[in-house]
Amino acid sequence: MKNLERENLKPMSDKNKILFKTKKLYVMKSQLPEAGLGLYTYFQIKKGESLGGYKGKLLTLEECKQEKYLPLWGHMLDLSNIEKIYPYVAIHPSKNMVLRYINHAPDTVDGKKVKGKWAVNVFFSEIEEFPYIEIVAKRDIDANSEIFLNYGPGFSNLFLKNQKLRNFYLSKM
Repeated sequence: MKNLERENLKPMSDKNKILFKTKKLYVMKSQLPEAGLGLYTYFQIKKGESLGGYKGKLLTLEECKQEKYLPLWGHMLDLSNIEKIYPYVAIHPSKNMVLRYINHAPDTVDGKKVKGKWAVNVFFSEIEEFPYIEIVAKRDIDANSEIFLNYGPGFSNLFLKNQKLRNFYLSKM
């Protein structure tokens, strides 16, 4: 699989509204209401292409509870199902890791399947070496599209409690 994230995150001017970029990906305001920033691609990404590893510091359960890791808790990934990395249970993303800007998208809203450019277009895939998780295109993604990932049913439940997000998705169906 081709890895799209090869360069460090580079800050950009507010003039372009692109806040950070790598060679193939960039960060700017998300199209989702109240979602903050989002990750976009400069070029088309083919189904099966890797966007890169979800890099960061491996943490034990005790470390996850430390105050210094709380600011990015929403970006931490649970790795407790990967037995070979015990006693680590999570990965805390690097602050300059562009993949942490991927926003969540639900699979369904009120029983209706989310389709089109607002649907999930990438997924987590386990890999053999550090960082143990990479993000892979679930389908072809057009250039200048926002990247969306489903972080799980618990996250979808919280996400859709935001009425603006729920209404946004319902208006796109």
